[in-house]
Amino acid sequence: MIIRKILNVMTKIGPIIKDKTNTDKNFDYASIAMIIYKAREAMIDEKVIMFPLEIKQITARGNDVIIAMTYRFYDADPNEKGECDYLDVNVPGEGCDKERMGYLQSIKWCIQVCNNSNICYSYN
Repeated sequence: MIIRKILNVMTKIGPIIKDKTNTDKNFDYASIAMIIYKAREAMIDEKVIMFPLEIKQITARGNDVIIAMTYRFYDADPNEKGECDYLDVNVPGEGCDKERMGYLQSIKWCIQVCNNSNICYSYN
């Protein structure tokens, strides 16, 4: 059931435009604000919740911080057995430790990778 609901969310959202540029690594991306704006309503309609479940690994390499996290997509509607289905997704994240923000940036990157991987929507 969770896979069907994620597909419904993807259909409702449609493409999300890349509205930001990472000048350090030279690529365009959809900002977390744009992702939340587009995904929130569709996920609420489908009663799908996404949350970070576990940090698997944190590695610091010089100024870079790399994090591996698991996110859970949770169906808030119980199935016929009275249980709620879920899907766990392993996602990498990366951030640069300018002004001690590497950990927060890498977690934000995890969220963006998860959302940009066609898990919740088609990406333009």
